[in-house]
Amino acid sequence: MLKETRFARLTQNSANKICIINTDTLRFVEENETAHQIRLLEPQRFDAGKDRLAQFEVHLPGLLFQMRQGLQGTLDFPFLSNACHDLLGLEPTQIYARPSRFDALIIDEDKASWLDSLRISAQQGQSLNWEGRIRIDAWQDIKWINIRATPQACRGQSMQWTGLMSNITQSKKQEEEIRQSRKQLAELAAHVEEVREQERARIGRDLHDDLGGNLTAIKMMLAQLAKRLPSDNADCTQRISDLDALLDHSIESMHRLAADLRPGILDAGLVAALEWLTQELRHQTGIDFQLASKHTDIALDPKLATGLFRIAQEACNNICKHAKASTVTLLLHNTQSELLMEIIDNGCGMDPEAARSPDSFGLRSMHERSVAMGGTFSVASRQEKGSIISVCIPVLEQLEDCEPDC
Repeated sequence: MLKETRFARLTQNSANKICIINTDTLRFVEENETAHQIRLLEPQRFDAGKDRLAQFEVHLPGLLFQMRQGLQGTLDFPFLSNACHDLLGLEPTQIYARPSRFDALIIDEDKASWLDSLRISAQQGQSLNWEGRIRIDAWQDIKWINIRATPQACRGQSMQWTGLMSNITQSKKQEEEIRQSRKQLAELAAHVEEVREQERARIGRDLHDDLGGNLTAIKMMLAQLAKRLPSDNADCTQRISDLDALLDHSIESMHRLAADLRPGILDAGLVAALEWLTQELRHQTGIDFQLASKHTDIALDPKLATGLFRIAQEACNNICKHAKASTVTLLLHNTQSELLMEIIDNGCGMDPEAARSPDSFGLRSMHERSVAMGGTFSVASRQEKGSIISVCIPVLEQLEDCEPDC
């Protein structure tokens, strides 16, 4: 029911109905609650909101905060949740009173990255996502924390962030353990490879010196025996000839095995070894293998030279088996303190999924060798367009001043 009047007053009638009267309109607001209950409604809602916020904070995996940056770049914190002490070792009131206490917690090595992250977030309006370490002297502890927050521009060109700080110390420790484990595995793999190369060299020397010497001695004695046989004994002469041919084949096989284990030409340098490799493969497969290098020799640590040679050897063997290529080029060139080797073929290319397969032991072996030498390994390929295998390693030695051979 609505009635108009020319005066204003506030009254309460005997039926507990509140009458709110103003100069233009008289309204009767009927309530089932008493005036006392109406007055208590807002405080009850406020208390319920506080309870819900407290429950929300309890289940948060970190510290809920609001942070504000003034025009002078100083920070203050309008709000910090109750997890403040557990994470930062300080009560919220302590940081409210002196916000610089938070900056003092960040260790010196990480302060630059913290300030850069703040600056980029404020200038570009991007979400703040920073990981760094804080030192809590009272606990003699260093923690890793992650700060994620959403920026919002405020009046006066200041910036405010609302977000969450969380303790990521445990995950960082696990990351470090994984990193150390991978490093140890890489070192072990490099050591195993070094031992294997040494064993290959030893076996190659034994084949060449011991078995090669014995086969040569047998060939000489067989030649002396042939001279003593009657010239009219055709059967014995044929047998001697067959044995001599078999010895020649055995000596050739021995030399090939010794070279496959460790080519002696490696002692003459990487360029000479790769030139020998391309000639051998061209002769064995009929594929046009070519070496292109700006230098006739490159001063390298023998371990690096051996590693690069093995990568080239493995790559060329894979090309011969799978690529169906007619032309293969090995490129060697330097870029200041780095040496780049590329193996380029015009074959059928490779499937990227197959290249990432756990069964691609050849590619994995090349990758591990490159990493062990402190370098990088990459493969670029297109179906029916061939492939490019690239290995780039840092070298401390300077390239020798030699005339180009191509």
